[in-house]
Amino acid sequence: MKDNVQLADWVLARNQDLGAERASWDTHWQELAEYFLPRKAEISAKRSVPDSSRYDVLFDTSAVQAAATLANGQLAYITPADSRWFVYEPPKGVNSDKAKQWYAKCSEATQLLLATSNLYTEIHELYYDDSVFGTYCMFVESGTSHPLVFHKFDIGTYSLAENDEGLIDTVFRELELTVLQAADKFGEENLAPAMQKKLDEIRRTGKGGTVKHRFIHALYKRDDADRDRNKADGPNKPWASVYVDQSNKHVCRNSGYDEKPFFAGRHVKSQQGVYGVSPAWMALPEARQLNFLAKQLDALAEIKAFPRLLMPA
Repeated sequence: MKDNVQLADWVLARNQDLGAERASWDTHWQELAEYFLPRKAEISAKRSVPDSSRYDVLFDTSAVQAAATLANGQLAYITPADSRWFVYEPPKGVNSDKAKQWYAKCSEATQLLLATSNLYTEIHELYYDDSVFGTYCMFVESGTSHPLVFHKFDIGTYSLAENDEGLIDTVFRELELTVLQAADKFGEENLAPAMQKKLDEIRRTGKGGTVKHRFIHALYKRDDADRDRNKADGPNKPWASVYVDQSNKHVCRNSGYDEKPFFAGRHVKSQQGVYGVSPAWMALPEARQLNFLAKQLDALAEIKAFPRLLMPA
């Protein structure tokens, strides 16, 4: 079983390998975002401040509207927030009225729990990722204000891996937190000594509180060698959830789950790797052509309105 130092090194090395495998996909996702989902076009072209420059390359928004129509349609028809979209039923052979009533109550309780959570906000974004990028991932955990808190991971911030059956069983996500946010999330005592020193400085001077630091969140199925089956605490759960401070190589939290805490999928699985192919990918040539034609028509309209003139010297 790895100690915290070995675990931090392993998580960082594994994240680097998975990130290198994903790097070529980031370029494709960036282009898809520029044509279909400009507000998410920060995959390989990061922006430190919000601006409208990501829309400068667009001359036709048909692709943007198509992506919105598909994502909105999935939300409305697959998981409508205003109507029942699933129901629990007793197993075959169980036909008693009490069993049916019990399952019906469970269905109502689950629907109420989901309706009061942030599921529908997050799953709408998930449908956008499925429509445009063909790959999506959502993590669910218990929160302080609600039993269920959903987190849809942004494309380009996480890497996936499959097991021998082709099922996704590993997610490594990169996230950025300020020192204050990290202290709230992990507890001050669980931060690296260097991070604790920065926290004291922020509390004393008020400066540096907005600076963000990178953490790696690793979700994967633990090997038997990395857990004690006779223990039921977080570090020995079947599914690992490990947070590592990247710059300090420090494990801030080592916990786990009895069941897989995330669901990741592909619209259509690619033959080139673990990630998926989207409807937007298949429509990319048309999106490029529409954008090109709109740009040329704008140029022709400008020439027509303001014709070029040759004036004598």
